[in-house]
Amino acid sequence: MNKRILRLLDKFQAKILLKYGVKLEKKEIVEKAIEWALMDKEFIEKKLLKRQDKDKMLDLLEKPVDWGIVDSSIDIDKYLYGE
Repeated sequence: MNKRILRLLDKFQAKILLKYGVKLEKKEIVEKAIEWALMDKEFIEKKLLKRQDKDKMLDLLEKPVDWGIVDSSIDIDKYLYGE
């Protein structure tokens, strides 16, 4: 683990001790955090995989589905602006 994570873990361990009077081992805290993260689908998708809701929209824009409908996209300005 890097130093920043170790510092955060130390602070979290200290908060548990101060608030609840219970000294937990770092290993126990990490094990419980992993169990929680594995059960939380939202955590996995948004934090672990760093996926955002907007990513779904970008995926749709990058890979459009052909519905077989012919459109008149050339005529859009004509209908919108009367040109």
